[in-house]
Amino acid sequence: MTRSAARIGAIFYALWGLLHIAGGLSLLHSAMAGSSAFLAAQSGNPHLSNSGPMDASSWTFAFFAFLLAGIGLISLIIAITGNWKNYKSGYWVNFGLVFLADLGLVLFLVLPGVLTWSNAWPGPLLFLPAFGFSTWARLNSR
Repeated sequence: MTRSAARIGAIFYALWGLLHIAGGLSLLHSAMAGSSAFLAAQSGNPHLSNSGPMDASSWTFAFFAFLLAGIGLISLIIAITGNWKNYKSGYWVNFGLVFLADLGLVLFLVLPGVLTWSNAWPGPLLFLPAFGFSTWARLNSR
């Protein structure tokens, strides 16, 4: 059962990674198109829309989107190479990376009202079973 729990946890971490790769690339596309309209639509805040040339905040938004996709890719790779085999290092790296990313989401986007919980729930919802199953697997490994 330990092996199955580790693999279920790895699948949830992989899904979390894929979600963040897709989200990061979508945001990056919006930023490079000279618009943060995607974020404006998600938040319901029309003041976030910017259809002019890219300024410093647009480039910062593009950088954030790039990092988000990169974090998703790293999480996916760790899920496949570390969590799937229930390695201690894979457990800690993905836990730390994903927890930090989701904590930042809540602290800097959800609580200030930039994103609603209904728009932000997929990441934390995937993290909880990933963490739960992989923790169970680590605690019950030999």
